[in-house]
Amino acid sequence: MSKAERWGFQFLLARLRGRERDALAAAAFTVFAAGCSTTIVPPESPAEPVTAFLLDHGRTPSLILPTADSNMTRYVYGDWNWYALRNTGPLDGLRALFWPSQGTLGRRDLPGPPDAHIIRERVRADTIQELLPITVGRADVERLRRRLDEEHRAGAQVAMAEALDIQFVPHPRKYSYFHNSNHAVAGWLRELGCEIPGPAFHSRWRIEQR
Repeated sequence: MSKAERWGFQFLLARLRGRERDALAAAAFTVFAAGCSTTIVPPESPAEPVTAFLLDHGRTPSLILPTADSNMTRYVYGDWNWYALRNTGPLDGLRALFWPSQGTLGRRDLPGPPDAHIIRERVRADTIQELLPITVGRADVERLRRRLDEEHRAGAQVAMAEALDIQFVPHPRKYSYFHNSNHAVAGWLRELGCEIPGPAFHSRWRIEQR
């Protein structure tokens, strides 16, 4: 936890009393003490194999899917206030972490071809801690892309986060510690035929072959 986050957490605790403070402290212990990695088990011998890419940004992930024309689309889920509106102060982070808030779905088209080197050129390399290629089936990728694109088009409001170069829209699913960006990406990977053992609370990912 950074100094700013520690200060924000202590300030928030000071404003709470009794059960609220106890609940927040317990939740914080769960969040910051946990250090388990999240395992991805790709599907075995998928039909028409293509490569998707999980980007681990340290605390949050994003998922890049190949398109039929050899380009790519990047997707990310998070808190609307933090991601789309770029309110990233310590208290904003704590509120997003411990209280359900407006979720957001981000989307960005990327020129191909789908390749790890190209992705590092298209996405700010300093934001990527790990880049994990995952072999999945083409039909599953197309099905997931259609669903996410439909959800993105359904967002009535668009915010362009220039620092991230991603278009964000409100998402109907609330963002919370129990449904954060890691849970969302884990769900997307399951739709691609991957197994994700465990709860996927934290962005510390690894691939395990069958």
